[in-house]
Amino acid sequence: MPSSENIQVIQSSVEPQVAEDHELNLTLSSKERALIEGLRQRQPLFKVYPRDAFDTSDLASVAIAIGSNLGDSCRNIEFALRLLEVPTKVDWSCPEDAQITITDTSFLYETAPMYVVDQPKFYNAACMIKTNMEPYKLLEFLKVIENTVGRVPTFRNGPRAIDLDILFYDRYVFPHGDDWQSPPTNTGDRNKLIVPHIGIPEREFVLRPLNDMIPEFIHPTLNLPLWYLLKKLLKYSNDPMSRVIPFPHLPLPSTSLHPAIPPIPNTLTTWTYPVPSRLSSSSSSSSSSSSLPTSDIPHTHTRIMATLNVTPDSFSDGNQHYNLTDGLSYIRNAARDGASIVDMGGYSTRPGAIDIPIDEEINRVVPVVQAMRSPDVVKSNFNDESGTVSDDLVSQIVDTPISVDTFRWQVAQAALNAGANCINDVYGFTGTSPFQSGEKADWSDNESLKMMKQVARRFCCPVVLMHSRGDAGKNKDYAEYDYVNDIGGAREVKVAKSRDAENVLEGVRVELGHKIKSVVLGPGGLRRWMIIADPGIGFSKTVQGNLALLKYSQEIVADMSIGIGALNLKFDLLCPHCKATLFIEQYPNPLRGLPLLIGTSRKSFLGEILAQSPAPRKAQPKERGYATAAAVGYAVQQRALVVRVHDVQPMMDVVKVADALGRV
Repeated sequence: MPSSENIQVIQSSVEPQVAEDHELNLTLSSKERALIEGLRQRQPLFKVYPRDAFDTSDLASVAIAIGSNLGDSCRNIEFALRLLEVPTKVDWSCPEDAQITITDTSFLYETAPMYVVDQPKFYNAACMIKTNMEPYKLLEFLKVIENTVGRVPTFRNGPRAIDLDILFYDRYVFPHGDDWQSPPTNTGDRNKLIVPHIGIPEREFVLRPLNDMIPEFIHPTLNLPLWYLLKKLLKYSNDPMSRVIPFPHLPLPSTSLHPAIPPIPNTLTTWTYPVPSRLSSSSSSSSSSSSLPTSDIPHTHTRIMATLNVTPDSFSDGNQHYNLTDGLSYIRNAARDGASIVDMGGYSTRPGAIDIPIDEEINRVVPVVQAMRSPDVVKSNFNDESGTVSDDLVSQIVDTPISVDTFRWQVAQAALNAGANCINDVYGFTGTSPFQSGEKADWSDNESLKMMKQVARRFCCPVVLMHSRGDAGKNKDYAEYDYVNDIGGAREVKVAKSRDAENVLEGVRVELGHKIKSVVLGPGGLRRWMIIADPGIGFSKTVQGNLALLKYSQEIVADMSIGIGALNLKFDLLCPHCKATLFIEQYPNPLRGLPLLIGTSRKSFLGEILAQSPAPRKAQPKERGYATAAAVGYAVQQRALVVRVHDVQPMMDVVKVADALGRV
């Protein structure tokens, strides 16, 4: 790892570094070197302040780092992000026309402390903003936010409730040294601004969040893309990092932390999952599209989502848990048997299911949520085998996260107000709108998407977004993605698959990815760390398509390039004598890095397989337990974060054994 002294020298220079190119030629393939040269050509030259005056006529794109390791860190980070978007209501000294909009967020990471190790672990993330605030004023505003959230002075690199740093300010360079005259100042903070931030090249907890959002951005003074800086740093990394999903404690508090923003919930619990210790060979959109083999992806502690259908017509267990007592009995057993979350649904999405009014769906779900959150109701509805109520089990039930399985924002809002903690939407927030194909889909005017985003943001809750195409029994043709089979050289496919398997994998990446971009990016977007991807096994796929999604599910969220784009002529910039060649312009997989939820329990494609020779039989949903076990075991091997099941105890046995095998 380069020393901080060496980084100081590099960063204080205002001219792009070329010394890195010698190492770059030694460590990267010719394709990757050509990619970096192409990125350098396409991105505008950097500007040096004060030589190049700040342009106030346009909004600047700014990358900001966020960290916390004191108090409720998840709440502190959300508190800071909300304050960031209302500058004039937080800091009276801000210009009247000051505006800041968060346009993207990274994943949230749990990281070991750096420099000073004797302190709690940090939660780190980053965000991209658009702003008209000039850099020094923005820095001063960030200090106001830190004070408002509760940061108090400690020693350098010590613990803090919140920490905000400007990493990049467009392509401006703000040097601090003898080479350039320091800008006029009447505050101490102005002389503390060095952009790009001096610590970027040596801090994995900064480079990973940046790589989540802008992997191809060329560092203005190092003249190298961020994905390359991270790839280089990971050679020296010894402290594995984990991504974090926080679940809020709901309902919302009655008072707000600040009069300018709505109430923010405390954190009920967090889930963590590991990240790969190295990057794939395709960490940017135009490079090779191969992904890491599953064996190189850290093993995930797979959690169980218990499925509670409070409906009379669910395909699998309709009417079985339709009353409160039966529902609570199922919840008791699920919690006792190790479920990490309970998924409650009041609307059946099976093909041909009866449509019900919104109020009826609310009346089915909310009473069960309220009962599960009431210790007295839980105690009064059941006893354990000894005839007494276990306080520990009651406490465990009351604190178990609840997801509401709904595609209606009114139901989601009512359930979260009652104490649910997560939204699970089989339509990926776009409701029952007609199916739109691939990259052509336009969800900008989708009312369901707009309202679901507002609800999820207000309650700070995780969301499970599933791939679907309307009616689960229709739209099973993925032939439009057959192009993926014709660019195998670019994809450098690791495992040979059938054309149909490649098509359905690409279809899910493109279609669900397009929706998730609409959910995360732009004004009002959800935090990236709140998204869980569900490939939608059993929804608009053939039997072979479902099997492909299960067998290769890790490829759905792989760090790879997708899409066909347009054919363009590209010249090899490193070899002026080479002929121009055709290449396919692609883009980073929008699902890369997302945690996976896999739901195969009792589904009809398992029944179709059981009906095949030898010994064909017609297995009803409740008779597909062993088939479900096989599918769950494979989901664990594919590093699924969550498996959604009906029968918790036997599936917990499967998860434990599959997990143990995966760690050998």
